[in-house]
Amino acid sequence: MRVFRQGDLDGLCGAYSVVNAARIVSRLDEDQCATLFETVVRYLGDAHRVTLGVGRGLMDDILRDIASGFMSSRYMPFRNRADISLSEFWSTVADFLDGAQPRAVILCLDTPTPHWTTAVRATARRMELVDSGGLNTLARRRCTTARATAARPLRIWPSHTYLIS
Repeated sequence: MRVFRQGDLDGLCGAYSVVNAARIVSRLDEDQCATLFETVVRYLGDAHRVTLGVGRGLMDDILRDIASGFMSSRYMPFRNRADISLSEFWSTVADFLDGAQPRAVILCLDTPTPHWTTAVRATARRMELVDSGGLNTLARRRCTTARATAARPLRIWPSHTYLIS
């Protein structure tokens, strides 16, 4: 019998990515994280939204209405831009995470369903993640910002990327 994990029956990866990013940039303790998570889940409201997950519009609302008190800034560098290359995306994220103050990047993967995660470090070859579904890293060679392929199965949506500090 298969054991269920977070994400198998719910779409709460967005809530976890917000809590993880806030924890990193504001150094929240476990009680503060639990309170923030509860607030986000209550904001989501009904079971339908909890099971379907969080789209970009709802993520915008959560970050503005709930998490803004835990983050000094959030910025979407690719919000209204199409055809962002993996190179441009990766260098923007890596440069941002290389700052002196605590920073995090909330990003959305199409794996094949949308999955929100939080990046905390980036090198030229990989990103380190704090992820509710168990992903530890993203290998650049397996990622794309275009159409996923067998060689590059992890599609990143640049338009769904939030730089958090």
